[in-house]
Amino acid sequence: MDQLKYGVFLAAVAGIVGCFLALGPSGASLFDMLETEKFGVISVLSAFGLAALMALIGIFKAPMLRWQGLLALIGFAYVIGKMRGGIIDYIRDGAIGAKLIGIAPLAGALFAILSLAFAAPAPRR
Repeated sequence: MDQLKYGVFLAAVAGIVGCFLALGPSGASLFDMLETEKFGVISVLSAFGLAALMALIGIFKAPMLRWQGLLALIGFAYVIGKMRGGIIDYIRDGAIGAKLIGIAPLAGALFAILSLAFAAPAPRR
């Protein structure tokens, strides 16, 4: 079950890519909101980046450890919490960017939870 780290990584990358694609018919992206909502945009990008970084550490220095899965889950949970109830609207009514931003944290959180369940404990020294 060590392949779950690839799912975490792909979900995080999909979320990052979604931040730069159109959210609706106007063509504006989440990144376009940087001027008005600086903290929100940077925090969402950072949360996806944290999850991607933890997955990359797990990929290049296998296996993915529990603390890496936990930090990835925290990153995805932050995005879900930041979106609150709007996640369903993003998935149902949004353009491609909104759909990616809506689906990626849900899928990533699922992969992170599963990687936590099957993760190797930290090595003892």
